[in-house]
Amino acid sequence: MNVRFTDESSELLQTLVETSLTNTYVARAVRDPATGQITDFRITLVNTQFQKWIGSSVEELQATTLLTLFPQFAQLVLFAHYIEVVETGQTYQGEDYHPFRNGNAMDWFTLSVRKQGDGIMVNFLGIPAEQLKLQRQAEQLRATLDASLNSIFYMKAVRDDQTGQIIDFLIEFSNQAVLSSTNLKPEEVIGQRLLEKFPGNKENGFFDSYVRVVETGQPEQMTQPYRDELGLEGWFQISAVRHDRDNVVVTFMNITESKQIEQQLRESNTSLEQFASVASHDLQEPLRKIQLFSTALVDQYGTALGKGVDLLKKMQSTTERMQSLIRDLLDYSRLSKGDDTRHQLVELPKLVEEVLIDLELAVQEKGASIEVGNLPTLMGNALQLRQVFQNLISNGLKFSKPGQAPHIRITSEKKGRTELPADVRLPGLPGQYYWQIKVRDQGIGFDEAYREKIFGAFERLHGRSSAYKGSGIGLAIVRKVMTNHHGLVVAHSREGAGATFTLYFPITEPDS
Repeated sequence: MNVRFTDESSELLQTLVETSLTNTYVARAVRDPATGQITDFRITLVNTQFQKWIGSSVEELQATTLLTLFPQFAQLVLFAHYIEVVETGQTYQGEDYHPFRNGNAMDWFTLSVRKQGDGIMVNFLGIPAEQLKLQRQAEQLRATLDASLNSIFYMKAVRDDQTGQIIDFLIEFSNQAVLSSTNLKPEEVIGQRLLEKFPGNKENGFFDSYVRVVETGQPEQMTQPYRDELGLEGWFQISAVRHDRDNVVVTFMNITESKQIEQQLRESNTSLEQFASVASHDLQEPLRKIQLFSTALVDQYGTALGKGVDLLKKMQSTTERMQSLIRDLLDYSRLSKGDDTRHQLVELPKLVEEVLIDLELAVQEKGASIEVGNLPTLMGNALQLRQVFQNLISNGLKFSKPGQAPHIRITSEKKGRTELPADVRLPGLPGQYYWQIKVRDQGIGFDEAYREKIFGAFERLHGRSSAYKGSGIGLAIVRKVMTNHHGLVVAHSREGAGATFTLYFPITEPDS
């Protein structure tokens, strides 16, 4: 043996220390004479493994203290644990830093510290680098999962001994977010069976989904209401993925609050639809009669009314504006309802030609020229797309320069996602393509500072000037239609230099 013993060492203690397979030393507390507080530990006994690890002779070790060997020990929490063991008699076990001799280097060790007389017996063993790496990775993974806003279960299938069928799942891991979804802490569910803790999973179909995921290996997602006799109730959205043969990772969220908001929005939309119906029938008819009666007054009593005719004409103009506003509101509300959302192939050349036929009178009155380039055929809703081009062409006619015939040019070009301008932000992969369609005019234009404001409902940059009539909803309709088509509309202009409205439609077929 390479071990020397002090008088206070018993043969049993000597045997325990020397036969230990770990680094082991015994140290007596060194106390302040005035206060009795422990200030250091003097080594009294070491085993061969510790002697080899420290690289000193037994004589050197027994003539020194811990803080002499390891000066940085005083700043470590481990030193406080040593003192606590002596003062309380409670054994300390754990993983902690332990310094090397004559330096600041430290490494992780598994330690066990027990009270021995007025001192301690310390057993410690270095944690292998690979094990430490795995341990730290596990800790990092745990911290990452606990930081997630989604609740997570890691479960193992429980099978019937006779049939091999899955009859339940054992919850082996749970992150902290489970508390917000279920009002249960992780320690309350780990080690428990799913159907015992959350019996509602059987009735609402979640359990069957987990079984399919384990048996087929195909991930599944579901959104279902949940209720059980233990008091948990609400809407849950789950995603399940198999791990290994019999394990499944379930990510879920309690979406009850968002479902309630969705219901409120649905009710709100129903109210808006009812309003649209009232506007369509109850408001349009009185306005039509006002128009009819005012026209009859002008025709039959115009001479007798004198200047009163001007008032009637102003009333007619106001009524026309009100009718136009109601029609535009109805058009906008229909876009938001989701009616007629089915998309089919739409030939834009034919569609624009039909729009120009509808606007033929306005084109002739303005002496306008409309230049239409090669336009594509794309997937969309023909009725909605008609509204886009009708509004944009009408704008070009309406906001023309006084005394100058309008000129409107419509062109198209296929663009890759990486070719889009910096101010165009559309979802998609780098290989995604878009149809870029531009509608340019040479009218009065607008200040670039208002390029977003113009798409708001009821926004009119030119006030209610009789020269530029309208409800201020046309461009809001254009943006809504582009949103419905997963596209985008962008406006650019300078005052007095015309305006360009660029439409971006995603191409769903690679060869379109």
